[in-house]
Amino acid sequence: PFLYIAAIKLNLKTESTRYPHLGNCCRNISRASVVGIRSFDDARCAAVQWQHRRADVAEARQGLKLEVALNANGFLYNIDEEPCWSALLDRTAAWANGGPRPLVKSAGGLNSVSTSAREVVKAGAAAHMPLQEQMSYARFYSDVEQQRWLIDNERTVLLRLYRYIGNAALSPAEARVLLQEVAEARLLGVIHARASAAMLREAKAMGVDPKPRSAGGRAQLARLCADAGMASLPDGQFATHPQSPLAASAHGQ
Repeated sequence: PFLYIAAIKLNLKTESTRYPHLGNCCRNISRASVVGIRSFDDARCAAVQWQHRRADVAEARQGLKLEVALNANGFLYNIDEEPCWSALLDRTAAWANGGPRPLVKSAGGLNSVSTSAREVVKAGAAAHMPLQEQMSYARFYSDVEQQRWLIDNERTVLLRLYRYIGNAALSPAEARVLLQEVAEARLLGVIHARASAAMLREAKAMGVDPKPRSAGGRAQLARLCADAGMASLPDGQFATHPQSPLAASAHGQ
């Protein structure tokens, strides 16, 4: 039994350099080697609990990584749809200034963000991760909430724009309001895309890369870009395109 306890102590001491909260287990097991069989059972119990906690932390980490990847896919899509939204807003502004009415068949993307995995694990297994890892996830999800605000406000403005798109013509008053809406949508779009580029770098720093866009996602982006008179670029290429306002941001500047 004493050899078994010593082995558990050594394992716990090694892991406690990564997980400081395991120090109490080590102290409990040290007492167990003195007071006999009952304490030995307590020590074995502590070791089992620690193994379960370690498994829970690993499962929580995997769930968070999957959610970070899901959000990264949305960030990349937002970066790639921005030039098409911008071109479509140009056509809308031209219409408000007396040009032809744009023909819009797509509602675009504006993907939502996901925080459900974080909500499930943050008060449980995630609290037992190393401090630096906890801080990384805390920063990431704080930024995700800012993304949620941008998405919600951008969607609200675009919905107001779409009310005018169905009109055959615009009155002077409607044209003035539409130009104001276009300006607000353009500003939100650029801020959103720049934030997405920063979030994508943050995800990559955590060891997470977005997956290739699905066939449905490619088709959706192609429809939006077609409405704007543009061809959609392959995944992620707009962010590094020389004419992109995101080029400096995408290169970490």
